Amino acid sequence: NVSRKVDRDTPWIPGTYCNRNNFNCSTYYAYWGKYMLNTNYTMMSGSELIRRWYADRLFVRPDSGFKEFNGGTYTRDEFVKLNLHPELLVISSPVKKVDKEWRFVVAGNTIVAGSQYLPIETNVNSNAVIEYLQSILNELTWHPDDIYTVDVCFANGSYHVLELSSFSCSNLYGCNLTDVVTTTSNLAINEWND
Repeated sequence: NVSRKVDRDTPWIPGTYCNRNNFNCSTYYAYWGKYMLNTNYTMMSGSELIRRWYADRLFVRPDSGFKEFNGGTYTRDEFVKLNLHPELLVISSPVKKVDKEWRFVVAGNTIVAGSQYLPIETNVNSNAVIEYLQSILNELTWHPDDIYTVDVCFANGSYHVLELSSFSCSNLYGCNLTDVVTTTSNLAINEWND
């Protein structure tokens, strides 16, 4: 992973915005769990999930935000074929249909920029999704990093959080890059000065 190499091999400040442990589901679900689409989830090793498989298809993703495999829907046989390390911690939940998805760049409790990316990539054209995310940010005091991304979806008639990701490892889709660069530059200058 490039961000890990930058942090390990360069003297750059800030280097990356990628607080790895905070982007593990096992960390951020402690704070964001009640807002997640998959509130009814199990967390166990991949080998235990294979042993205890509980539906025809499951949504499965790695605990880590660094994609040892792509999160998605799998049958038991498809999941076995991934040939993952037996101890790899995974999250599983019943499959849900998602109608729309957005990615937001967030600094602290401020939404910096956003973009819809499913079913099409376009500007955020819904005040309701912005208000939904801002209400969560207003309530929470814990943030995974100085700047990060939050994916929000519309499913089953309401908004939900899909995942939090590292800013330095995320696609920004159609986010306003001027706003993102300005905010990130200010964060980097402040970190350098500290």
